[in-house]
Amino acid sequence: MNENMKNRKIWYAFLLSLFCVSIGVGVWANNYFNPVVDGNMIEALSAIHQGEGISAAASYNSRQSLHPIVLLDFSGKGHPWTNQVPVEWRPANITSVELVVLVGEEEEKALETVEYYGPSITRYQHYLVVQLRAARTGKTVANTTLYGSLPRLCLQSEDYYLTRLEGSHVSFDQLKEWLKPYVNPNN
Repeated sequence: MNENMKNRKIWYAFLLSLFCVSIGVGVWANNYFNPVVDGNMIEALSAIHQGEGISAAASYNSRQSLHPIVLLDFSGKGHPWTNQVPVEWRPANITSVELVVLVGEEEEKALETVEYYGPSITRYQHYLVVQLRAARTGKTVANTTLYGSLPRLCLQSEDYYLTRLEGSHVSFDQLKEWLKPYVNPNN
């Protein structure tokens, strides 16, 4: 093998190792600067839904500027909105979690039933119950019920097969707006 070919192989090996190192650094930086709430953290926090505190969690002090949160459902499992939480609100690890948000299942309530010559039409509004708890103590900090929009009103004449009208579903943005004063009170 000639000297040129040897140098080229060394150069390619160097570039490949540099590429691998940069990918490793990129993955580390992404996880460090964009923390992801993983299954281990959710499992460690799951007892909060029963009112138990987690001694490894950070203390909640409402005077501080930022309070990292994790979203769980009322059974203590990770909520589907968990990774929609703004990156700056996410905890880096269990020791930095201050607040846990318990998000109930979305439900609907019947607002009214309008009688027609054919089938009646019932109007429904969606809602969900939310509870905010301190991670270390498990105590409730706040709770609320968030509502989707109201459905449209029934018209004088409607399609014969129409039996229900629904408003919008509750959105993550509604939850985020409600949480802002608790999670990031100075912004």
